[in-house]
Amino acid sequence: MIYISQVPSRFFIYKLEELLGQIPVVFIGIGGYAIYAFIFALGNNLLSFFLATGILGFSSALFWTSGVVLLLNNTSTERYGRAVGALYAGVGFGTAIGVLWLNKVLSSFGGKIMFSLAGIPPIIALLLLFKLRPKNIVVSKAITFNSLKEIAIRETFMVSILLFISSFSYGIVYSGFSILISREIGLAWIGVLSISFYLLKSLFSRVGGGISDLLGRRFSFIISFIFGALASLMLGLAKSPIAFILSGALLGFQVSTVSVNANAWIADIAGLRDRSNYMAFIFTFNALGVAVSLLASGYLLSTSERTLTAFILFAVLNVIAVIISFFARRREDNYA
Repeated sequence: MIYISQVPSRFFIYKLEELLGQIPVVFIGIGGYAIYAFIFALGNNLLSFFLATGILGFSSALFWTSGVVLLLNNTSTERYGRAVGALYAGVGFGTAIGVLWLNKVLSSFGGKIMFSLAGIPPIIALLLLFKLRPKNIVVSKAITFNSLKEIAIRETFMVSILLFISSFSYGIVYSGFSILISREIGLAWIGVLSISFYLLKSLFSRVGGGISDLLGRRFSFIISFIFGALASLMLGLAKSPIAFILSGALLGFQVSTVSVNANAWIADIAGLRDRSNYMAFIFTFNALGVAVSLLASGYLLSTSERTLTAFILFAVLNVIAVIISFFARRREDNYA
């Protein structure tokens, strides 16, 4: 529900920015995270939970479009990758803290207290937003049929496919990592390995942003998907904590750096007012990749035989992504 509701939301952000301005849209995007958590804390039926997830999908689309565009529009050209990498590093670090702290709250005080506390960090973020004084504040262009034709060039489709493959892998980890760990090495390892994945993802986001800026977008995509292929094979065969840590590290590198690289690629190719439209287009594939893998993970991970077959398939998809990356060079690309 969260990922599916993100897709149409991104295509109407320009209208909200016209009505409210870019900073208020980012404000709503962050505020939605708090509203979502408080509805879960107070709700007691399925309808309220569907409402909460819809709000989170809508608000996260606002933040991850207008917020990232605001960041890129106020970053120098040679630092696009590092700027977005720092943002994703904060997300990975925050997720690791959330897994560790909120799981303890959940086991000690229950879900309602956990969600109530989870709503506090977004409120703090809103207060910090008031201190921002960005120089470039723009309103995104309207998305029209003609603008979509301009966006939907060969290179954009290639990057969209790369995002789909990467997010499909992330969806499996997001929904099935705990299933794999509990089945192969025991329940006691779930928390430790999950936290390790998000901490490594945080670290690699920053590193990946630097690689993207210094060595080029195409090279960064190639390395990311080579690591993704290796991680997929290792997860299919993993029987020990070390194997899960190594495969989680490789997959964390892929997931974090592909998104960072895609955002930096948009900043390279699109003008200030066009960036939201490009993000709406290519990150639609990102959301669909996660949604499909979430729906399929129960079937794919239900038995050891299916798991091995599924991860061999993921490895093949990552190899295909490596090949696509070789041809994903922008026509005006100055990178290797």
